[in-house]
Amino acid sequence: MLATFLILMTTTPSASAEEPATAEVAPPSFSGTWVLDHAASDDLDAVLEAQGVPGWQRKLVAELDVSLTIWDEGDRLRLRTVTVVRTNEAELVLDGVVHEIRGDQGKRDVTAVREDDGSVRITATDPKGKKPLVEIRRALAEEGAVLRQTIEVRPDDGPPLRASQVYRRSS
Repeated sequence: MLATFLILMTTTPSASAEEPATAEVAPPSFSGTWVLDHAASDDLDAVLEAQGVPGWQRKLVAELDVSLTIWDEGDRLRLRTVTVVRTNEAELVLDGVVHEIRGDQGKRDVTAVREDDGSVRITATDPKGKKPLVEIRRALAEEGAVLRQTIEVRPDDGPPLRASQVYRRSS
């Protein structure tokens, strides 16, 4: 029921000859298998409704157990989302370019950035302008044991709507 989105990784410039060399710290890796923690997550109903997801699908999403496997390969991100209903897979190039991605809710133009703190910000818009802007921010917490995903939808006719999902690393 939820579309898969693009993630971008940027690199840190190397130190100049005049500056003392500093060890580059690799961004945190999102690689692993993550399981949705319903009890620690917000209700997604309003966020999904604002995106035009029908009521029966929103109810189903609220009940589904979700397993998300991510392979963070530097310039590519591979994702596999598994529920009892179906499995979605995507391979995304992490190049900072707007890409058209087809997901459960149709086509989206997607751009993403890895922030200096290692979090990932994904922005998706409907190329036809029929659905609102969606921003997803993913960040690791608790020494990489938790993936927090915050979803914000900006409808044309109201204030932004936000909900957070918490995934726990299972492997």
